[in-house]
Amino acid sequence: MANSYPNLGFDPCPGDLAGYQALTAYAGRSAAAVADAVSTLSSAGSQDWRGQAADAFRTHVHSDVLPLAQKASDSVGQAAAALWTWSLTLAQLQEEARALDQQAAPYKASQDAALRAAGLPAGSTAPYPSTVTAAQKTQLTRASTGLTAILTKADNLHQRYLGAVQHANSQLQDAGSMAPQPPGLFSSLWHDATAAWD
Repeated sequence: MANSYPNLGFDPCPGDLAGYQALTAYAGRSAAAVADAVSTLSSAGSQDWRGQAADAFRTHVHSDVLPLAQKASDSVGQAAAALWTWSLTLAQLQEEARALDQQAAPYKASQDAALRAAGLPAGSTAPYPSTVTAAQKTQLTRASTGLTAILTKADNLHQRYLGAVQHANSQLQDAGSMAPQPPGLFSSLWHDATAAWD
């Protein structure tokens, strides 16, 4: 895959935003469906069905099924909220990364041009050979200084990104722990999604 941030030289905020947005929409629909099911179960008190069997069924639903369904609803709802927050955060971080890459572009172009003019390979750094003129050294120093400042911002952005990943992971673990069974479902999903980035 081509580098989406050629001037920075790395992707500070990797992740398939469109994929997460689709997953967020799916989780939101699922949360609504489970909440509707809980609402339906809560109203399972129809008097049309009478007798011991009806009473036993209603007691079972309210004492055994409904609490589990409510936990499932809370779990899916919290997971949907966590994914929604993560999608918004990732979109913002990736927008900042694109802006930094654009800011780095003139410095990178100036650096590349000066290295070519000096007959040096791309990526060469100081100290430069004596064949490099004073003007070329000045151009290289300015470009390097500008790039370094932007790369520092990109590194800080990457640290914010890692913090956001950990926060989303924690929220999904909590959501998965709320579910009746199996525990850790959402954190497992999240781990599978983030493992590809490593």
